[in-house]
Amino acid sequence: MRTEVALTSWVASSLGNNYATPSLLDAIGSPLALNILEQASMALIAICALQLRGLPLVDTEALKRVPLQMIARGVCNAITARLFMVSLHHLPLSLCHTIRAASPCCAAIIGMAGGRRFSARQLTSLPIMVAGFALAVSAEPSFSLVGVAAAVGSLIALSALQHLSRSLLDSGSTEMQVQLLQCSLCFVMLFPWLKHSESRSLRVMLTSSRRFRLLTLVNGLSDYVQNVAATASCGLFEPLTFSVLDTLRRLVVILVCGFVARGNRAGPANVAGTLLVLSGAVLYSCGPSQQITDLAALRTRPQAHSQDNVHAHGTRAGSRALLFASACPHRSHRVAQNR
Repeated sequence: MRTEVALTSWVASSLGNNYATPSLLDAIGSPLALNILEQASMALIAICALQLRGLPLVDTEALKRVPLQMIARGVCNAITARLFMVSLHHLPLSLCHTIRAASPCCAAIIGMAGGRRFSARQLTSLPIMVAGFALAVSAEPSFSLVGVAAAVGSLIALSALQHLSRSLLDSGSTEMQVQLLQCSLCFVMLFPWLKHSESRSLRVMLTSSRRFRLLTLVNGLSDYVQNVAATASCGLFEPLTFSVLDTLRRLVVILVCGFVARGNRAGPANVAGTLLVLSGAVLYSCGPSQQITDLAALRTRPQAHSQDNVHAHGTRAGSRALLFASACPHRSHRVAQNR
């Protein structure tokens, strides 16, 4: 049940976030200002949510055990957000998202470098999904050395962020505490980049426009739920399975928001690409994982009795969730943008 709730919340909040984000970006005109506004909104919502649940804002025990990992997560989030915005200035949006959709390939490389093994069927499915994604979103061919480097750097930072999130959850932190730490550190690191004129414009819109404040609230709530659900899902699945699910989620959000909500026509290439992504997902779910898991190490971690159950459940739930997403694409998909 926890798996289904996390996935459903992740997809639903992604759709809400992608509905509000374009309107806010049109009003602000600055991707950096929007990202800072999002991080500040999510941090305030996280503080309220933790207070209502009677939980401490920071897991001090985890902070003592893995201080560098907690700080590194905020750094990775700020890097992936900043580099993604840089890539948007040099590359078409569709190509930026296609590079982001290659996260399963990056996760597989990191996993194998860490000693994990995957079946040939699973590895074969990854480039199929990336190629299908490029077709489905009609990725425009373009080349900019700065743009490509920024997009790839953002992808690497995002993959590192996902692995660090899993480590923090294993150490005993809750999803909400992890999210508050991530948003706060990201805000602190991005704010110095904000120009004075952008900051002044942002304050004027927040004080003078009721519609802007409402959109900010909707965007902040959906972004917060999306990130908490994504963090929870990251703890339920192995990194590669989580990345595959994230690509499916990203595709569904783009299709629903782009072709359904905005009325864009879907051509033969879009349909063929969607089917190719779903075929890759089915191929991946049919390949049994051969990952190496050190159960003895898991038992020595804090809250090991619950974490062992979560990881065992995550391995079984991964294939079930992928089959569910493939059969019902309208109920699956973002990052994150998680820019």
